[in-house]
Amino acid sequence: MKNPWINSSVILGGATVVLMAIQPSIAQVAKVTNVQLNQTNQGLNLVLDTSTGKRPQVFTSKRGNSFVADIINTQLQLPQGNTFRQVNPAPGVASVIINRLDENSIRIVVTGSNGAPNGQISDRTNKGFTLSLTPGAPAAPTASTPGSPPVPTSTAQTPGVMVPNPNATIAREKVVTNTKRKAITKIFRC
Repeated sequence: MKNPWINSSVILGGATVVLMAIQPSIAQVAKVTNVQLNQTNQGLNLVLDTSTGKRPQVFTSKRGNSFVADIINTQLQLPQGNTFRQVNPAPGVASVIINRLDENSIRIVVTGSNGAPNGQISDRTNKGFTLSLTPGAPAAPTASTPGSPPVPTSTAQTPGVMVPNPNATIAREKVVTNTKRKAITKIFRC
């Protein structure tokens, strides 16, 4: 018969090793100590200076006329407080706002005057990183008349991403078999 105490002590010991291995990565949080906005010929550079050599993870998206960057494992510790706001820092950029998202995350929201700005990390160092922003173009209006179906727009193909095809239709046809007299539905893809 197996001793249950031996198995549980092995599991507990393994869990302790995993927690000890995770702890240093949780403890290292980058602290943003300075924010600079530098106008460029193409748009705007947003420079974030950090106090540690830790490189935070940045997740970006666009929402309406705004470019949004969520930065995890980061705290905002500016001399003027835990919020940064600049109105009209560059042509085509209406505002730049940096706020605390949660205890160890911050959010950068750059709102464009005409459309969502385009942004990407252009420089990473041990002392921070630079987010390069270019003004976004206004969204092109779609011409549709009442009662007409929407006009499909083409999207760029990204490998590994499945996009539904709005032009695909599914036709259903009922077939009755002589042997069982049951209706069987067949699906055909066009």
